[in-house]
Amino acid sequence: MLFTGLESGRFEPVRPQGGTAETLVATSRGAAFGDVDGDGGIDVVVVNRDAAAYLLLNVVPDRGRWIRFRVLEQSGRDALGARVHVEFDGHSKTRGVRSAYSYCSASEPIAHFGLGDAARVDEVTVRWPDGTRESFGAFEAGEIVTLRRGKGNAAGRAR
Repeated sequence: MLFTGLESGRFEPVRPQGGTAETLVATSRGAAFGDVDGDGGIDVVVVNRDAAAYLLLNVVPDRGRWIRFRVLEQSGRDALGARVHVEFDGHSKTRGVRSAYSYCSASEPIAHFGLGDAARVDEVTVRWPDGTRESFGAFEAGEIVTLRRGKGNAAGRAR
């Protein structure tokens, strides 16, 4: 069963139920998440013990708007452990930057936000792993944005 996130923070089953073209039966060991086909939907690669991996593409036709952030240290390395906070249309959401989500798997270290009908995010703030904060302003939906430490406006130390 597949669930979708609601604005309230709760989840509900996707209707009609989605699925795969064929029944997938295997002993699975892990899953990696990322936008494999670049359409803004999170796709899944499932690692199996005794079978080839499965690539499950998210092909929901009306997915709403989204924005994705690649968060980098000054050196160009992924800022694993950073937290990205966005504000849009009176809402706010926070995502962590990490690559480890599942056993024997690594996902893309991207902070992905579903925006519903919002055309943009009004403010983006990064809390870096050392606790400092930096503000990056507004961005349009449907973008993959790179946020590099030192390129925004310093916002002080998080408590």
